[in-house]
Amino acid sequence: MCKNHDRRDAAYHNQTVLIVEDNTILGMLLQEALQECIHCQVHLVITAEMAIAALKTLTPALFIVDYLLPQMNGLQLADHLQSSTGTEHLPIIMLSTTLPEEVSLRHQIKYMRKPFDLEAFLQLVVELLPLQT
Repeated sequence: MCKNHDRRDAAYHNQTVLIVEDNTILGMLLQEALQECIHCQVHLVITAEMAIAALKTLTPALFIVDYLLPQMNGLQLADHLQSSTGTEHLPIIMLSTTLPEEVSLRHQIKYMRKPFDLEAFLQLVVELLPLQT
């Protein structure tokens, strides 16, 4: 599963990724892939509200956000993150079957259309996560 993304060094071990995905099966698959292949810390929540609450105790280096979330959608969460001190410059990967690409460009986020290739997803995560020195 990991192919070229397997990071056995400590480059990403202290990095935290926050996944916001209401499809728990997909969320757990992504969480497992990130932990096994990139060896980063991964937290999974199912709503935007839970993500905002998690920021009280977590300091993510990357957000992976589903567009179609209950109550607050992924773009609304991205707007909140990009307007909040401490998260305003952090990278966001938006996952969706329905999000028009021009919207993701407006929000300065990376966009992956579902279904997506897991290897391409892992490569994008590696590109966006800062290396620990």
